[in-house]
Amino acid sequence: MEANDHKSRSPGKSKVPGGSKEIEDLPETGDMEKHDYTIGSIEVKGPPEVREPVFAYGRRRLTIEEYLEWESANADKHEYYRGEVFAMPGSKMPHNIISANLLVSLGIRLRGKSCRPFNSDQRIHIPQNTLFTYPDISVVCGDPVTLNDDQWNILNPSVLVEVLSPSTSRYDRGDKFKLYQDIPTLKEYILVDSQTIRIEAFRINNGGIWEFAGYGNADKSLHLPTLDLSIPLIEIYEGVFQAANRQLQTGSFKPIAANRQLQTGSCLPFH
Repeated sequence: MEANDHKSRSPGKSKVPGGSKEIEDLPETGDMEKHDYTIGSIEVKGPPEVREPVFAYGRRRLTIEEYLEWESANADKHEYYRGEVFAMPGSKMPHNIISANLLVSLGIRLRGKSCRPFNSDQRIHIPQNTLFTYPDISVVCGDPVTLNDDQWNILNPSVLVEVLSPSTSRYDRGDKFKLYQDIPTLKEYILVDSQTIRIEAFRINNGGIWEFAGYGNADKSLHLPTLDLSIPLIEIYEGVFQAANRQLQTGSFKPIAANRQLQTGSCLPFH
């Protein structure tokens, strides 16, 4: 995809929390394809994943209208970008467990508030660069705005979450992040690693600069200032890694009261 052709707010440089070191700028798309790069203390290595467009209606390129018609009749999910359609790969159990954990945690904490989380069935559209995609989790604050009021394609997410897998991590950190930055309402972009306990949080400040914060300890909490809430990492990774499971089993981590009600059946999970 030609993500380096469109204009977006640059991630710029920001300070790592607790220190004065500036993080390295995300490279341009062409540089990512050739070199390793660093986000905060995280060094991204290896070749980029290959994303080949699929053929729909016997053609390589579709109009937005043709894509939406074709996608509505298709059982599988596909991204759309500048006329090309890309199949979205399936995911393994750790990815799915983390997504479910985080969606439930957000739903419980946001119940009765003006922000609402959506799962990966919810399609997001960015008119500024034509992208249609399905984030693992999206959060909309206030009334959702959809494309032509179609109730399908949300235009105004405040927070987006992607759970990283080996096949998509470079895209989620690089080209996709650049495309997401064209969303005027987006305040936070969260990347959750599914292979180790590690979360990368990007937040845009009042000056329009994206700042980075990293979380790598099971006893820490992910803070989401846009939503005015925090979620313990061991709650996000419950059922995936031994460190999180041990703390839950031994009682050193106490789930929030709403979570206890959920487990006993006295409250229903958010949908």
